[in-house]
Amino acid sequence: MKGYFLFLLVLCALICSLFTTCSKQIPQGRLPDGYIALTFDDSSVGNWYANLPVLESLGIKATFYVSNYHALTSADKQLLKEIRTRGNEIGYHSTNHKNLVKLLYSSSDGWSKVYQEINTDLELMRRDGFVITDFAYPYGRHDAALDRELLKTFRTVRAVTNKTNFYQSLATDAACDKQVLFAAHVDVRTFLSDSDLGNLLSKAKDKKACAILFAHQINLPSSKYQIDSNKLKLIADKAKELNLQFITVDQLH
Repeated sequence: MKGYFLFLLVLCALICSLFTTCSKQIPQGRLPDGYIALTFDDSSVGNWYANLPVLESLGIKATFYVSNYHALTSADKQLLKEIRTRGNEIGYHSTNHKNLVKLLYSSSDGWSKVYQEINTDLELMRRDGFVITDFAYPYGRHDAALDRELLKTFRTVRAVTNKTNFYQSLATDAACDKQVLFAAHVDVRTFLSDSDLGNLLSKAKDKKACAILFAHQINLPSSKYQIDSNKLKLIADKAKELNLQFITVDQLH
């Protein structure tokens, strides 16, 4: 009997290591300290994987919101699993990266189109063993109706801040479920200056909040949607100065 019980414990641990990050969750309620949740959008799996050593050298664990999963190669999917195995979270970013607000209100069957855009690749990812709890809106476009509906499927949905209200990216609570989060844009060519970014992270420390940030590719100068090593180091150095811990979005629930 003891041997069987031990077998079940080992099996549970193995399943946890395969399908989740097994990261320590923050207790529900007000956050006990300041944090940073760095997130990446779209489907640049090869680029993300190639730059894992950069992130790891800076002590960064991240959340990667994936779109266009159906178009990934088998090799890409294996890399995505390796990204997860190394302590990062895999989130979801829709099937074809369509603006869900436009999709919803463009025709009388808008909800049907939204469900198709959400469910198609989500089912593929689940079949491949990804446990998806968090969603990021394509282009950050959302409304209250979409939030209510998608929070029936996901534990958090993530929109983006505007140019004048990037402090909206500060999440102050750890909840078990159903949060609308906002992220500040930190790609190289963005409206958030290095000074603004430093102020945002300082505010996260002062308010015991989690600063949620988003970028796309990593160290790809040919793209304006990329964050380079200098910006990553600036974030990591500020985190070290302020004693901010990097967490994945699923650690907030």
